[in-house]
Amino acid sequence: MKKSILSLLKSSLIFIVVFLAGTIAANASSISRNEIVFDNINYERSSSIRVFIDARQIYFDSNPQIINGRVLVPMNSIFSEFGLSVSWDNDTKTAIGENREYQIQFTIGESIAIINGQEQSLDVPARIINGRTMIPLRFLSENMGYNVVWIQESNIILLSRSDIVEWRYEGYERIAPYKEYEVKYINGTKTSETRYTGTNYDVKFYNLYSADGRIVPNVPEFDVSRYGTGWYFESPYANKTYWIEMGSLGFAQGKNQFYDFQSINPISENTIRESADVGNYIKVKIESHYFDLNAWRVINNFSDSIVMQAQTQEFLDGKVIPSRDTMFKVTVNDRFVSIIAFNELTGPILSPRNNSIYTVFERNPRTVFSWDENTWNRLKGKTPWTGMSKDMLLVQKLRRPEKSSSIQGRFSLLDLWVYEEEYVDSVFYFEDSILISIW
Repeated sequence: MKKSILSLLKSSLIFIVVFLAGTIAANASSISRNEIVFDNINYERSSSIRVFIDARQIYFDSNPQIINGRVLVPMNSIFSEFGLSVSWDNDTKTAIGENREYQIQFTIGESIAIINGQEQSLDVPARIINGRTMIPLRFLSENMGYNVVWIQESNIILLSRSDIVEWRYEGYERIAPYKEYEVKYINGTKTSETRYTGTNYDVKFYNLYSADGRIVPNVPEFDVSRYGTGWYFESPYANKTYWIEMGSLGFAQGKNQFYDFQSINPISENTIRESADVGNYIKVKIESHYFDLNAWRVINNFSDSIVMQAQTQEFLDGKVIPSRDTMFKVTVNDRFVSIIAFNELTGPILSPRNNSIYTVFERNPRTVFSWDENTWNRLKGKTPWTGMSKDMLLVQKLRRPEKSSSIQGRFSLLDLWVYEEEYVDSVFYFEDSILISIW
């Protein structure tokens, strides 16, 4: 009886040991594999091909060459790295590399190589380049049991008899804090496994501008392409300077379109008019085209605008803001840093009133007309005078005559201009472009 119990225990113990050994071996094979991790590789493209064996870069005395889509490398260097002794048959121009496992023969110019006595076809034969015998790297590597990974965008070749494991930089997450991550590759094949690099990407944000004046604020760089064509990183209106007649900006109707940039309080007409030094023209330099929610609530405040939904400026990030809701930061008469609504400034510039003339200049009117200070001061008023030129009257009237006629006399050219006023027409009589009579 005692013998039977001992036999049973012995059999059970053997079963348990065998079972555990098998389980451990199975688990080990499922979680472990023969891998070489290629770390610390600079994937930035270089001008010459770089070759790594088991994550170690090897160097050649002559750069690898691409011939008909195949990479050829110097024979002596690669044979040595693979543990092959080198011999050369000068009569047949054959390079021979061998060790205990392999004997490999390449004959210059021949499309057949011999591996352990077996002929193998070559896509590209060995050849001599710049005095060096060059042989096809992939063919040699694969026939010696190496995995080969060619990373074309980096000009890199990875070689190993083990599985080649890489962690390639893939990019960054599209939500803050924009973590950068890498993706695992095995033998050049991308896997689904990722890992955080420990750093966050410094995402750039842009304001996008359209030719018609719309703005999209704070667009992350990875979303820029989503808006399609017709968007620019700079406004076509910024960094331009105009000399604009005050009446065309609404001052004649008692409107004041300029607001102090800091306080967003209106700047008085008299303050602006007194600082003008060219008749009734004020100099307006557009510093930037932008959107500011606080300023919009003061100077625009359209009830049917998307902006009405915004509680904070950030609510509008990435949204298309109509041009009428945008604004300009401007410097007026080189003195006042101001805000003006988009439509109020672009209206007289882009869509002047019918028949208007000389309401806007893109350069100083003093350089357009060589008139003295007294003339410019007289033009601030509304009273014409005999002796003024046609251009002077046009600058004062800011519009062309409704009717005109010309007569070539014996000694001079006579012109008759008629301006239709609210109660009575005004008639101006010119001789050789100088006003000689007013009716």
